[in-house]
Amino acid sequence: MSASRLFKFSLFIRLFVIVLQIIFNRCVPDHNADAFRLPYEKGVGAANSVISYLFEGFGRWDAQYFLHISLYGYTHENTLAFFPLFPILLRNSCKILSIILPFGLSPLNCALLTGVFLNLFLTSLTTVALYKFTQNVFQSEIFAFTSALLFCINPASIFFSALYSESLFSLLTFSGLWALEKNLFFIALSGLALSASVRSNAATIFCILFVHIQVVTRMLCSSSPVLYWVATTAILPGNERARFKLRKEHSHKNWLLDNLLFMKKLFLKSSIQGKIIFCYFFSYFLIGTFLHVNFFPWT
Repeated sequence: MSASRLFKFSLFIRLFVIVLQIIFNRCVPDHNADAFRLPYEKGVGAANSVISYLFEGFGRWDAQYFLHISLYGYTHENTLAFFPLFPILLRNSCKILSIILPFGLSPLNCALLTGVFLNLFLTSLTTVALYKFTQNVFQSEIFAFTSALLFCINPASIFFSALYSESLFSLLTFSGLWALEKNLFFIALSGLALSASVRSNAATIFCILFVHIQVVTRMLCSSSPVLYWVATTAILPGNERARFKLRKEHSHKNWLLDNLLFMKKLFLKSSIQGKIIFCYFFSYFLIGTFLHVNFFPWT
C-alpha cells in the first residue's frame, strides 16, 4: 500500500514540477548563458508549438547534450562526457511514441516530450526502489516512507524532470543496492553495472558506496540514500512508538491528502534542525527549478 501511494505521490510531484517549469519559464526571460545549444527547430503545426511552449524549459544545460546524442549520436568531442544508456533509451522510446501519437512532431520536440514523461515514470519507480531498500535496511516502515517522501522533494528535483540521466541512474543504483541487501547478487551486479553506463561517477559506487569526490547537489541526491537517511533521522521523533503514532494519525483513504498532511505534521513536530532540513529541501526544490529552466547556473 505504501509503495503504491509513494508511486502516485511521486507522479503528482513530477506533474507539479512541470507546472512550475511552465510558469517560471514563461514569466522570466532566459539568461543568456554561454552554453551548448541545439539549433531549436520547433517544427510546424499546433502540436509542435504546444510542446515547445510547455516543455522547452526542461531542455536546458546538459539536456542539450542528451538531446543531441539521442538525435544525432556522438558527433562532437564534447559529447563524449555523457554516457550512452540514457540517450539510447530516449531514442528508442521516442521511436515508439512517434508511432503512437496521432499527430506529427519534429524530432526534437518528440525527444523532448518523450524525455519529460520517461523521467516522470523513472523517478516514480526510483521513489519506490528507495522505499524498498530503506525498509529492508532499517526494518522500519515509517523511516522508509519518510525517506522516500524527502526524495520526492529533494534539492536536485529539477534534474529528475529535465532531460538528464539522474532518474535512470538513481533507479539502477537504488535497485542494485536493494538487490545486494536481499542477497540477489546477479541482479545487484546487473543494476550497478548498468548504472555505470549512465553516469561516469557510477564507478565510485563500486569503491565507496556513499561517498563522492565531487560533492555536488545532484550527484548526492541521485546516488546516495544516506542523504535521505540522515535527513529522516533528524526529522522523525527519536523512538519508534512516537513514530508509529505520528504515522497512524494520518491514514486517510485519499493518498494525496494523507501524504501532504503527514509532511505537514512532520514539519510541525520536528526539531529546529529538522525544520531547517525541510526548508532547505523545499527551498532548493523551488529555487533550483526556477533557475534551471531559465538557463541560470546554480550547481
